Amino acid sequence: MEFLKAILKAQGLDDEKIEAIYAVATKEAPKHYIPKDVYNAKVGELATVTASLEAKDKELAAAKEFEGKYNTTITEFTNYKTGVEKEKANAQKKAAVVQGLKSANANPDAVDLLASIFDLDKVELDEKGAVKDWDNQLKSLKESKAGLFGTPQQKPNYGGFNPPAGGSGDPGEPKSLGEAVAQFYSQK
Repeated sequence: MEFLKAILKAQGLDDEKIEAIYAVATKEAPKHYIPKDVYNAKVGELATVTASLEAKDKELAAAKEFEGKYNTTITEFTNYKTGVEKEKANAQKKAAVVQGLKSANANPDAVDLLASIFDLDKVELDEKGAVKDWDNQLKSLKESKAGLFGTPQQKPNYGGFNPPAGGSGDPGEPKSLGEAVAQFYSQK
């Protein structure tokens, strides 16, 4: 606070008044101003707190990035789980439809074709695993695809000639050159 004495001296005050003002200022200044060493300590604390806040901001940004990845993963998992459950339900529905078609005497070769006609998202199963309102659905299907129901006709077995192993089927056909020559001369 020596600078105060120089200022007061420059203003033309005598030494006695300068000392009186200086004594009062020295006594009152600590009530209104912070000492330089305390100020420097507070500046150091502020720097430490600022660095700590910056570190926490980085941690928060990393946590928000993790949260975004976590939410994305949860959404993907939920979608996958929903898809698997839907596939499982559709497999059960298709099995019930196939079973219903077989019991309705659908042509065994056409069961898969007929089952593909059903929109499995609209098919509902009862508590026993059978298709709800099956009779009405089957009736409309039988009307539109009547040729695919009923007992399939047996393919006729025309029989026929089964050639012997190793030959062309003509019992008199020679199997070697010698037999051919013998057969040629025996026919004359």
